[in-house]
Amino acid sequence: MSKRSFVFLLLAAFVLQLVGCAHKQASDVPELLDPVGYMMDTAVVERGKIARKRYFMGKIVPDVQEVAFETGGKVDRLKVTFGDVVKKGDVLATLDLSDIEEQVEDLTEQIEYQKQTNELVLQQLELEAKSSENTLNELYDAGVPWSGRKMQSLDLEGKELKVEQTKENQALDLEWAEAQLETLKKKLESKELKAPCDGRIVYVDPQAKEGKAIADYETVYCVADETQLYAITDQISDTLLERADSMTCHINGKAYTLESDPYSREEILAMILSADKKTKSRFRITDIDDAVQAGDTVTISIETGTSEDALRIPANALYTDEGGNYVYIVEEGRRTRRNIQVGTKTEIMIEVTEGLEEGETVYVQE
Repeated sequence: MSKRSFVFLLLAAFVLQLVGCAHKQASDVPELLDPVGYMMDTAVVERGKIARKRYFMGKIVPDVQEVAFETGGKVDRLKVTFGDVVKKGDVLATLDLSDIEEQVEDLTEQIEYQKQTNELVLQQLELEAKSSENTLNELYDAGVPWSGRKMQSLDLEGKELKVEQTKENQALDLEWAEAQLETLKKKLESKELKAPCDGRIVYVDPQAKEGKAIADYETVYCVADETQLYAITDQISDTLLERADSMTCHINGKAYTLESDPYSREEILAMILSADKKTKSRFRITDIDDAVQAGDTVTISIETGTSEDALRIPANALYTDEGGNYVYIVEEGRRTRRNIQVGTKTEIMIEVTEGLEEGETVYVQE
């Protein structure tokens, strides 16, 4: 081999060695990323409140009370109709209970007659017992021995026992009759259907007609108490309501505080059996004012996972791959990957529980 060829091969080997070393060094050192400010925005890691928020649309409705006769009967008069304003205690409708009135009158007379008859019967029995007692005393005074007085003594015991038994039977019969009378009088008391509160008639049973029969506890009217207003929306899961840190609503641009006010089992059943078959969630407005009116549209906000002093980054600063969650931070003028642990996530902010410090700068995606 010529000297010239040897030098050429030596130079080629040296160049390959340099390339190999450079390649090895590049594989051992993290890739340098773009300088600070290169086509990306940044944000400072800060502390502040973070919470998950769920929004629901609803409306303001008054408390509605159903009104029904406790006793079935024929409708005598319907005194109010849909839309009428009523006061608590106003008579809304009446029943024709003339048959019960007659029964009350008849039973009252029967009880009075029974009392008089009982007194006469008891007086007669007591006279007979007294007469038997007098006869026994006469025998005793005449010196008649026990064998001669025995029958008379047994006669007296029998008559006295009859007096006591008659008293008990009369008392039981009278008690039963008076209980029947009280029941009938109670039915008469429900002859008038009265408004349970101040409000407006928002429902009238279309089957309720004057002169027609109506069953007991069948709703005749619904009265809306517009002084008791609630926020309602489609059913919200009990799990979410139990986890809620706070519940608020916005009505006509103003915020109010809410408390869950669950429906009773009977109310839920009524919803299921209604025409739309939809259950609802109901809330009480704790700081309600006169600006809130029935029919207002309401936006309900429910917060969960709330932290008042969370370490936060913008949601678009977070990256995720098979290795977990990470961000790019500004470090020595370059973008550097930093793995982090996160907590509460919202569409706008992410809570960082590990991996960052307050005041550090992170890149955000455009």
